[in-house]
Amino acid sequence: MGWLEKVTGISFDTKGSAPGKAVLVKTEDPCDTEQNRENEMYHAPGVSSAPTKGDRAIALSLKTGARVIIASHNYQVEVEPSAGETIIYSTNSDGDTVKAKIKLDNDGQIIVNDGEDYAVAYEDLKDAFDQLVKDHNALVTKFNSHTHTVATTGTAAAQSGTAAVVASQASSSSADMSGSKIEKVRMP
Repeated sequence: MGWLEKVTGISFDTKGSAPGKAVLVKTEDPCDTEQNRENEMYHAPGVSSAPTKGDRAIALSLKTGARVIIASHNYQVEVEPSAGETIIYSTNSDGDTVKAKIKLDNDGQIIVNDGEDYAVAYEDLKDAFDQLVKDHNALVTKFNSHTHTVATTGTAAAQSGTAAVVASQASSSSADMSGSKIEKVRMP
């Protein structure tokens, strides 16, 4: 049998003879606020979260007498997925402000924190950028060392005139995009 209860507190500790620490959720029955309970929060493998005070939680009693929370819902923030979408988000400790969000939308997009810019494959972009810098620097070298044909005067045996290097030298690029790499986000 399950109950819908209000979350009144959170801790991370070992409950009873459990083999390790877990998120412990204190709840109260909305119909009987004198009845406070401590429940262990159960999650899908690889996922851990903690509800905030005031959230509603589904508590189940097991045959062993232990109570567990299998789901919770926060009514203070509105994170609205469309059909087929999944949204993973965190809130501040009061539960009233979304702080980080990952949306897996129904078009196959992964949108982080409502971003509108595109992620890039950094190594491919860096290769293209490095080639651009190399080509630019080769062009600068050719430009700085080129000369112009000039008109000369005199006879075939004695001519005067000068072909000079360009007076205003161009600069090589020292552009570096390595600071734009985000180490913690990996793309295919």
